[in-house]
Amino acid sequence: MEFGKKKELWINIVSAVFFIFSLFCCMYYIWSDFFVLETNTDVLDNLMWAQASVESGKLINLDYTYPYFIPLGGHLLMVPFVKIFGLGIFSARLGMTIFSVVMTIVMVLFFRTFLTKWYLSLVCTGCMLLSMLSTEKIREMFFGHVLHYSLAILLWMLSIILIDYFDKYKKKDEKKTKMIIGLLTIHFWVVGIEGMTVTLFAGIPWIGFIILKFLFSEKTISKYSKWDKKAIICSCIGLILGIVTYKKISYGIVTTYEQGFMEYDLYKNWVKNIELFFSQWVYLWLDIFSYNDVYVEILSLNGIVYLVKNAMMLMTLLFAISTFFVYHKFEKEIEKKIIISYWVLSLATIYFYVFGKIGVHSWRMLPFWFGTIIVSIMVVKVLVLNKYFVKLKRVAIVVILIMLCNSGLNGLLVLNRNIDTNSTWFGEGTMIDILKENNLTEGYVIDYWMGNSITVLTNEEIRVRCVGLSAEADVRSNEKLNSSFI
Repeated sequence: MEFGKKKELWINIVSAVFFIFSLFCCMYYIWSDFFVLETNTDVLDNLMWAQASVESGKLINLDYTYPYFIPLGGHLLMVPFVKIFGLGIFSARLGMTIFSVVMTIVMVLFFRTFLTKWYLSLVCTGCMLLSMLSTEKIREMFFGHVLHYSLAILLWMLSIILIDYFDKYKKKDEKKTKMIIGLLTIHFWVVGIEGMTVTLFAGIPWIGFIILKFLFSEKTISKYSKWDKKAIICSCIGLILGIVTYKKISYGIVTTYEQGFMEYDLYKNWVKNIELFFSQWVYLWLDIFSYNDVYVEILSLNGIVYLVKNAMMLMTLLFAISTFFVYHKFEKEIEKKIIISYWVLSLATIYFYVFGKIGVHSWRMLPFWFGTIIVSIMVVKVLVLNKYFVKLKRVAIVVILIMLCNSGLNGLLVLNRNIDTNSTWFGEGTMIDILKENNLTEGYVIDYWMGNSITVLTNEEIRVRCVGLSAEADVRSNEKLNSSFI
């Protein structure tokens, strides 16, 4: 075998091993006690929504109060498992396994739109999967349950994949072009029907791209091909119809949590929210849930973890800003579309963080976080391949090493996590143990975080309902309850 072919073979093997390792880490998290350790009422919301649908026999259970309303959300993955295996943690794990596999496949195809080699797509997907395991809250959002943020990221990547296929076939295969336009229409209808949060993070970037392209492109409308015009019009129609459909089917349904943050903040808080944006960016990257209010020695193991994560956090932010200066160096049209859609996504995120109320929690910038890592990878590609940046290739190599170290570190931290289940849900002296000892199988609890968790983790052997006490001391139900608990 020639040296070149042997080298390529080894590169492919190493890339595949790294990809399999990253996917294994994700599956390990979902199927180990680690998942149970980080289980709470929020994590189990998809499962409770699934049971609500099973009980009513309908997509929407009008007797159930939804904190969010996502018609085609992750709970649909769990409906068949709840029917077969009941309301247990096994059903949740199966549903999240399917979502993780779908997310992984879409991610590989997404990276393939601007990377020429499959092994590069596998390596980048592996890096992203391990980055998605980096902190407790990010793990929860990607592998604990499916909410707007992870769903918006998935749909955003799918839109890029479809647009890339459209660009490839619009000049050579009319039949496939028509089919892709149809898929784009359906896709953006799905984006619209998922609600305003998903539309903000997955639909607005596409609309913003169209507007910016129209405003700053040298082309006039007449110079665009008929297929470009049809794709744009059909996509916009699909998105509008999706939003209208969402408004129609959600009429009268109270979404207690989502309605609370899809509002403008008081104008006197706007200046404070600018600072909040940067602090939440730091919180999202660093595992404050583990190290909160604890000083970390610089030369300790945790200090090294901080060093790598800080380097990754600052590097990705700087590279994201650099896209304004290297935009003209991107050769592929799809790369420019990704960059412009990222700019729009960033602008929308910053706008609603500063002027709206989404900045209360760091995980609401998750699509922005994800997109920032993506464009950083794209900038690294430009630095490595573009002849104008020969002197910066060494910098790019250092950046690649930081990315790989950060990813490997995230995976190893998950695999090496010392999990003592006796200190969480199971074991002597825990709440579940006390309830079993006293043969208490049904009841109420005022702790929001425990009710559904106990019910699910015991496979409904112990059924606990969350309640609250009003000023008049009457019992009122918590928002995440099913009618069978009444």
